[in-house]
Amino acid sequence: MSVSRAASASSAQPMIALTNISLSMPSRAGTVDILNNVTVKINAGETVAVLGPSGAGKTTAMMVMAGLEGVTKGQVVVAGHDLNALDEDRLAEIRRDHIGIIFQAFRLIPSMTALENVAIPLELEGAKDAFERAQVALTDVGLGHRIDHFPDQLSGGEQQRVAIARAIVTGPDILLADEPTGNLDQATGGEIMDLLMETAAKHGTSLVLITHDEALATRLSRIIRIADGAISEDRKTTPAKKAPAKKTSAKKTTKKKA
Repeated sequence: MSVSRAASASSAQPMIALTNISLSMPSRAGTVDILNNVTVKINAGETVAVLGPSGAGKTTAMMVMAGLEGVTKGQVVVAGHDLNALDEDRLAEIRRDHIGIIFQAFRLIPSMTALENVAIPLELEGAKDAFERAQVALTDVGLGHRIDHFPDQLSGGEQQRVAIARAIVTGPDILLADEPTGNLDQATGGEIMDLLMETAAKHGTSLVLITHDEALATRLSRIIRIADGAISEDRKTTPAKKAPAKKTSAKKTTKKKA
């Protein structure tokens, strides 16, 4: 657990606080309201699923939390920092120091190995042990044997594991995951979800999962539903345990008589 995370948890300050935020954008047809008076507080170590149909504003809300999208009005405070008051360089530092982001499309650099991809955020912060820590992160996600492979040599599930390792290697306070299982089959998606939950529990990380999958959402401790840019539901849940693996029955074989 990072010093900032421990301090935040002890003072009961939310890790993420969106207060009455709205986001509007101009279009040829007029102004389009993407987010409308959204207020959300997410505490340290909390796991939150953000549900909603395509175009509801859930991914935009995540981009606001990451400091990648500004708001028209309202306040955005992340890890104790008022993002509205910061310039692009400072926002990049906040992301580097506090936030890990996982995208549905992986966003790995094709010309770099798994190890090199994971080491990028550590190299950006000047860590001398970047590759050693990257190897540990890859081992933690079950890819210690694939560190020298390039993205096109990995399966979709393996590429997403590399993306997760890259997101967690700096020990972020916050993990933002945008449809991380959307490009994966059900079995692989379940494994990725298990990994995200284990990571959040192990490090006390605040996990925000953007999804349209109701079953995945029940794995988290809180569900926020967004419709037409506004929160339509916000409730605590009792997280469901991962579904047990299906047993396959072995085929009966009969011995042929000699």
